Amino acid sequence: MFLEFAYNMLNLNFSWLFELVMYNLHYLFGFVLLTYYFTEGKNTLRGFIVLIFEIWAVLGWIDIFGWIGLVGGFLALNYIVKVALLTFIMDDPKLAPKLYWVNEISAFTVLALYNFYAMGYI
Repeated sequence: MFLEFAYNMLNLNFSWLFELVMYNLHYLFGFVLLTYYFTEGKNTLRGFIVLIFEIWAVLGWIDIFGWIGLVGGFLALNYIVKVALLTFIMDDPKLAPKLYWVNEISAFTVLALYNFYAMGYI
């Protein structure tokens, strides 16, 4: 998805961007609310952009490596880890500014560990 986005932006295909936004308004609204909640109203736009690119990166990574990514076990484990970790990070004043990076690193780590476990390496 990221490469498709980059291709259309380099070609100045703004109708594609408009179509993407209009067909996914419910996701757009939900992601903005999510970033607003976790950033407590500060840097919401930056958080939203990081979240969108993280989602595109994870989905691209899953496709490239042929890994399991959108199944119930992984999504449940990822949700549990994120809720626990982000709640802890939000309460720590030293780590709170690093919320975006912790979120991204935890997503990729859980994805890798889940797939290594599913393949029998762990």
